[in-house]
Amino acid sequence: MKKVLIVVPHYLPGYKSGGPQQTVQNICDVFGKSNEIFLLTQNQDFGENVPYDLETNRWLKLYGIHIMYVSPKEYNFRRLWKFYIQFDTILACGLFCSSTIQLMEIHRIINKNQLYVAPMGVFSKNALAIRSGKKKIFLWAFSFIGAFQNIIWSFTSEEERREATEAIGRKNISTYIIAEDLPRSLDFELYRKKIQDKADPLRIIFLSRIVPKKNLLYALKILDCNFEKNIQFDIYGVIEDKSYWRKCEEAIMRLPANVSCKYCGSVKPDESIEALSQHDVFLFPTRGENFGHVIYEALASGCVPLISNTTPWKDFTEKRCGSVIELEDIDGFREAIRIYLKCSKREFVEYKMHAINYAEEKYRTSIENSGYKRIFESFKSLVDENKIKQV
Repeated sequence: MKKVLIVVPHYLPGYKSGGPQQTVQNICDVFGKSNEIFLLTQNQDFGENVPYDLETNRWLKLYGIHIMYVSPKEYNFRRLWKFYIQFDTILACGLFCSSTIQLMEIHRIINKNQLYVAPMGVFSKNALAIRSGKKKIFLWAFSFIGAFQNIIWSFTSEEERREATEAIGRKNISTYIIAEDLPRSLDFELYRKKIQDKADPLRIIFLSRIVPKKNLLYALKILDCNFEKNIQFDIYGVIEDKSYWRKCEEAIMRLPANVSCKYCGSVKPDESIEALSQHDVFLFPTRGENFGHVIYEALASGCVPLISNTTPWKDFTEKRCGSVIELEDIDGFREAIRIYLKCSKREFVEYKMHAINYAEEKYRTSIENSGYKRIFESFKSLVDENKIKQV
């Protein structure tokens, strides 16, 4: 049984950090049964300063793994150095967070173990465009001092590897694995039984963090149109960027009379799929997703996804379970909504059933073919079998 340390800034019982945390939860759920997983994290949720009611600075057996919660002050270089010495295999989650930056610096100095770094979508062009100046300086500095050398990158796809190569150069990606994000285990049959007929008005949902990357403002612009039938648009998510939300509120005020819109607050991960199941269409013109756990959950709940082409999900049209539209094609989004408005109840139930079937197939194949298995195997055997690629 292999011992692996995962370092992630935020974890359960928190939920506000979104997809990266969900990715780690799914890894722990699948591989925690056959491996000893130790997880170091902070004792408060993303954007909060109130600590959890949990003991800190010692290993607790929770959620099927060993977890140590520490205060943000103690989530520091000294502690990371200590754990780097103790564990032979470490997975650092997120590239621009302080813990990963410090672990790469420690690894550059000591270079004694396997340090996997999962960038979790930060190399996409749309992601790099946000606060681009600081990110470019960081990437240049770490490339210059050699901090990217000797780490093992954990990319979710060949596309993410190509984006990383464009951003930091081939010389900084000498060793990597491809490990697609794992979806969460869900009761697909339950949601088949709960499928509802298309409603009047058509129920459309946006569910994600309210930040520019998730593109709620663009979703509102899509709906600012003369549709022939009524639409109910419900917004769920943590308001992370308050100035951006104020722009969204102004856009809500401009919506036509037959598009009713309300903000429904944030939802915890175990509540999100239930919220999705109460709607017909999931409108998500995101500027970029590494995986898109919420897209998978929409599928699994029978909520038909209408998304941008900036995610790994590309084949909804041929699967008859949703629509993928070019991000800049606002008329394409609007036309897709018109098609859903015109669908008969029978046709829309078929869309919903296809969506659930697709999610179930995705879950099964993702577990069977998971690249994360390679983190929990020996490094030598992986190199010998060419599972870890060396450039």
